[in-house]
Amino acid sequence: MYYLLTKDRQVVECPGLIEWGMQFDSTSNQVARTVLGNTVVSTVFLGLDHRGRYGEGAPVLFETMIFDKGQPRDYQERYCSFAQAHSGHARAVYHVGELRRKAALSSTSRNAREGRYLVRRATVAYA
Repeated sequence: MYYLLTKDRQVVECPGLIEWGMQFDSTSNQVARTVLGNTVVSTVFLGLDHRGRYGEGAPVLFETMIFDKGQPRDYQERYCSFAQAHSGHARAVYHVGELRRKAALSSTSRNAREGRYLVRRATVAYA
């Protein structure tokens, strides 16, 4: 199955691959993106069901990943709805903030102090 995300954040099925490819390519699939220093938390709409071939239930269409200095970290969560993706993104941002805060508290360097500042000043951009 192929899916599209409408401008009002509704998921709709798309009847065919060609139509899906043309529309999917021309729409923004970014749900949210947060930058914390060198770390980026990104949540996107996937457009294809990632539940697996034999899985049952609602299609898994959204994904959150964390990238550190452009490289993916060992963090990935997938969701069935926009609302789940939205709250999952917030959890991932909190997770990164906590890691940065703990690192900053364990160090007295100037970079660590700036890291604490970046955590407080982080903004979430919801597309």
